[in-house]
Amino acid sequence: MGEQIKKIKLPDGLQIGIKNLDNILSEVAQLNLIDSQILKQILLEKVGDNSNYVPPSAKDEYATSLLREYLKKYGETEEIRDRNKDRVESHKHTPG
Repeated sequence: MGEQIKKIKLPDGLQIGIKNLDNILSEVAQLNLIDSQILKQILLEKVGDNSNYVPPSAKDEYATSLLREYLKKYGETEEIRDRNKDRVESHKHTPG
C-alpha cells in the first residue's frame, strides 16, 4: 500500500497535500494531548517526519490547518471541553 496523500486547506485558501495524514492524526490522538499549542507543535513535527515539506514561512498556517483537521476527525476531548467550559463559566460570573 502506497502513501496516501490527503489535501487540507490553509487559512489563505491554498490547498496542500499531506502524506500519511490519517496515520499522523491517529498517532497524535493516542498521545491524549489537550493543549492546542503542543498539539500544533507535535502535528508539525510528525508531518515533517513523514517526508512532507513545510516551508518555514508557513509553519503557523500549516499548524493551524493541521489542528483544524485533527479536531474535525477526533473532536475535542472531554478535557479540552471541560477546560474551555471552566474558562467560559468564570467569565459569566460578573457582579451586578
